[in-house]
Amino acid sequence: CIGLTSIIIPNSVTSIGEGAFSGCKGLISISIPNSITNISVGLLSYCTNLTSVSIPSSVTSIGKGAFSGCSALASLMIPNSVTSIGKYAFEDCSSLTSIIIPKKVTRIYEGTFSYCSALTSITIPKSVEYIYDNAFSGCRELKSVTTKNRTPITIKYETFPNCNNASLYVPTGSKKEYQNTKTNYWYRFKEIVEYDLPSHRLTYVVDGVEYKIYTIEEDAPITPEPEPTKEGYAFSGWIGLPEIMPDHDVVVEGIFTPNTNINETRTSDNGGVTIYSLSGIQIKQPQKGLNIIRYQNGKSKIVLLK
Repeated sequence: CIGLTSIIIPNSVTSIGEGAFSGCKGLISISIPNSITNISVGLLSYCTNLTSVSIPSSVTSIGKGAFSGCSALASLMIPNSVTSIGKYAFEDCSSLTSIIIPKKVTRIYEGTFSYCSALTSITIPKSVEYIYDNAFSGCRELKSVTTKNRTPITIKYETFPNCNNASLYVPTGSKKEYQNTKTNYWYRFKEIVEYDLPSHRLTYVVDGVEYKIYTIEEDAPITPEPEPTKEGYAFSGWIGLPEIMPDHDVVVEGIFTPNTNINETRTSDNGGVTIYSLSGIQIKQPQKGLNIIRYQNGKSKIVLLK
């Protein structure tokens, strides 16, 4: 496929085989549809003229060597939906200058970003627990590594072979731990600099009124606020609550709906349940948004249909 320069894959495609476009040296751009959840092993390896890749938020894993040898790829946005990146996935992507690891990735494997010789900066989220040997070997221009972990995560001696020329940025108050030569290899960086980890507001709103407000560090996991109760009312649950604190303020909402105004009439059209709008009006099918579901045993709950 030397003459192939661009690819648009339709949404009807749900999987692409290993190495499907490997060695397509004329390929410049590709758009991956949101029907794809896995970028397979070696999918675009050695597409040496590839400069543009669009990865949708449906993708959760990137296979071994998926972009290996894509030497013209200068920038790439990996969505936060990605939880796993395979060995050597971006090996020898020699034009990449910066990488932000997705917020749900827990391990960075051997050779994942090795020989990315133009790479100057890396941001490691709180989710990462372990980085293997040679994950960043051959990254000769690496100048800045930023970690959002207050406690040093496990790395190996050869994880960052060129770190003696790079600065390590760590959250305020954690520098001493990163300097500890007995427990980790982070001390090998040229310098360790503390910075203030950004925090953002998480506001819970109930029936249009502020209920609770918290300040949470960026990338920190969110523990949901216990749902409030009100006699004679059903609570919708927290709508719009993320699992991880993003890089901006968040407002989540919940509403109470009275149980007492629901007509007790039952129908058999919906498998023995009756469906109502929030105003208590019986409807045949659930509508987009919040619906009240009443079961045959008399119990009810509020369901969100997106």
